[in-house]
Amino acid sequence: MSKRSISIDRLEIRLKGISADTARAATNDLGRDILGQLTAQRNPPAGGIRAVNKVDAGTVHLSGETRASDLRSMIARKVAASIKSKMK
Repeated sequence: MSKRSISIDRLEIRLKGISADTARAATNDLGRDILGQLTAQRNPPAGGIRAVNKVDAGTVHLSGETRASDLRSMIARKVAASIKSKMK
């Protein structure tokens, strides 16, 4: 793996109370949004390849009117923040 790549073997997301269409739309291009959040970090950790075995991004409570794009952004921010916290 190069310094400019990231590999996520598995990402498990549980969406309760969200329609299947909204869930599909929210997870479409989620990887791109997570990568964008990770690369926005101004001071990346020094050293070589880092391995993060497991992160728990916690729970987000939503209103019934949450748009898929907003949900995708929230998920990406939470996952990226969890990954960053493990890499310090």
